[in-house]
Amino acid sequence: MKISYDWLKTYAPTDLPADALAEKLLLAGFPVEEMFAAAGGDTLMDVEVTSNRPDLLCHLGMAREVSALTGATFTPPKVTPAGDAPDTAGRTSVTMEAPAACPLYTARIIEGVKVGPSPDWLVRRIEAIGLRPVNNVVDITNFVLFEYSQPLHAFDMDKLAEGRIVVRMARAGETITSIDGHERKVDPSMLVIADARRPVAVAGVMGGRDTEVSSATTTILLESAWFDPMSIRSTARKLALFSDSSYRFERGVDPAGVREASNRAVDLIAQLCGGRPLPGFAAGGKLDPQTPEIAMRLDRLAMLLGIDVPADRAMTILASLQLSPKLDDRVVRCTAPSFRQDLRREVDLIEEVARVQGYDAIPVGGRVEVDVRPPNPRRQAVRRVAATLCSLGLHETVSFTFVPGDLAELFARGPAGHLAVTHPSRKQENALRRSLLPSLLRARRHNETVQVRRADLFEIAHVFNPPAPDSVLPDEPLRLGLCTDGGFRFAGGLIEEVVRGLDRNAAMTIEPADRPGLEAGRAGAVLLNGVAIGLIGVVSADVRGMFDLGVEVTVAEIDVQPLIELASHPRRFTALARFPAIERDLSMLVDQAAAWAEVVRTIRDSAPCQLEAVDFVEEFRGKQVPAGKKSLTLTLRYRRADGTLTHEEVDGYIAPTVAALADRLGAQLRDK
Repeated sequence: MKISYDWLKTYAPTDLPADALAEKLLLAGFPVEEMFAAAGGDTLMDVEVTSNRPDLLCHLGMAREVSALTGATFTPPKVTPAGDAPDTAGRTSVTMEAPAACPLYTARIIEGVKVGPSPDWLVRRIEAIGLRPVNNVVDITNFVLFEYSQPLHAFDMDKLAEGRIVVRMARAGETITSIDGHERKVDPSMLVIADARRPVAVAGVMGGRDTEVSSATTTILLESAWFDPMSIRSTARKLALFSDSSYRFERGVDPAGVREASNRAVDLIAQLCGGRPLPGFAAGGKLDPQTPEIAMRLDRLAMLLGIDVPADRAMTILASLQLSPKLDDRVVRCTAPSFRQDLRREVDLIEEVARVQGYDAIPVGGRVEVDVRPPNPRRQAVRRVAATLCSLGLHETVSFTFVPGDLAELFARGPAGHLAVTHPSRKQENALRRSLLPSLLRARRHNETVQVRRADLFEIAHVFNPPAPDSVLPDEPLRLGLCTDGGFRFAGGLIEEVVRGLDRNAAMTIEPADRPGLEAGRAGAVLLNGVAIGLIGVVSADVRGMFDLGVEVTVAEIDVQPLIELASHPRRFTALARFPAIERDLSMLVDQAAAWAEVVRTIRDSAPCQLEAVDFVEEFRGKQVPAGKKSLTLTLRYRRADGTLTHEEVDGYIAPTVAALADRLGAQLRDK
């Protein structure tokens, strides 16, 4: 925000030089980025104003701050009220068709205006802040804009069809030529100011050329309004049209300043343009300024700042900021004025005291105390899972929570239904995902389009299920999803490594189970210690076509909470094996429907404690194998902890296992 030093001093007379004042503003939280020499010995200060302080985007707002910081008397201009006579209402009317986008619109009429050059003092003010003088009427509206931070617009009354104003949304196909000479195509999402026939201004952004003030203008309709910030921001961005007015409306102007700024401009037009203002306003809508009462405890003030600010000093500071403080039993109660929409909580008042008192008054301690807290088990477990998968060559993704509606139910577990939003900003992807897998498959497809042939991905994030019947909040389980073109065994191995990385004694198994979106016979449920925690399988051809994937992809999705609980188990360590192991290969014929998990379960149920591992070697189907059968080869590893095994002992272990496989699964041994 560019502030003229001379202009500022008319509202807050101070003897401080410009550089000293800049230092004061810096210590109050408003750094002066640059200072320029201006005409007439003036100094221009470029002050950084945070987005929550739109009241400081003008000289009066900055003067209030300077008054509080320096003790200078704040002297705003005296303004003549409009009065309550109905004259203006008799000459024009305001029809409000979009009250949500424009809660308040006011219009005043000034007759007998003589448009011409501005006086020297007004030209100096306008030029000091980098604007080009146009004529006395336009210069006055710009002057008041930078005085009050309230944008105004002057229409040539004689160019308004039927001399009236309609505040409405634009209609399809409408256009308007703005005062910069460019034709703008507006759409029904944009607020416009219209007369009886057509739009005459893009509301809050820029006026139209057809109704602008010229040297022939004699009667003015002066607009002053409060527009919804979101509406103005959206319109300005869609049109790529930005102005000093839209900049302020986007951040929110003072509701109570709408009429006062209008009256100030009318006074100046009467003085400098010879105009005769009609009393009264024509207005549409109503806006009640919010002035909440906020309490601040003096004890809380001292605790947060670490310094003792006397009660009378705190009261003086808050009064200088026009917060009307009242002290009652060490509690200060303030009324936030309408131009301070950023003040809502006790801590906001404490910040005000700290700013004006000076951040430099808060001492810097020689020691910093840090509370040592134990690591968060949940976070640690999630990091271990991610680190394991990264070490296995996968890449972690962070994808958007919203997906198109047709993907929200894909791979979902549980009852049908999903959550969605209806905000216009999310028309295409408005559904909260119930599975991570659609997001991963979309990421996989994107990698294929840029020629990344091998993209094994995973993501750990929340999914969103509809609320349970006895709850109003959605269920948000944390899930681990992964996709790979390494095949079913590789995907299962990834999950097994994750589980083993958390607890080597945990049992992870996969049982056959058909799942929507996965190929029949090539999908399963993931079990942890016998409890289902997720799914795994090869993506079906239909789903591959939906995502336009060029290769076969295997996916898995499991709940993370059981993994977190697994990580909390005490970790047990055993010494490295001191004695050698003996391995035996078994090749057998089993039914094609026989699951690997059932084979392993049968072996372990029949084996002694010396059985250390059961490893898959290969599965074979072909002419050499009878119809309906498959050849399965596996390796059994035996080891004793207290001595060396003999081959005779292992032979004794193998016999019961072979018998159990034959009995339960009808397995037949075959030569390799």
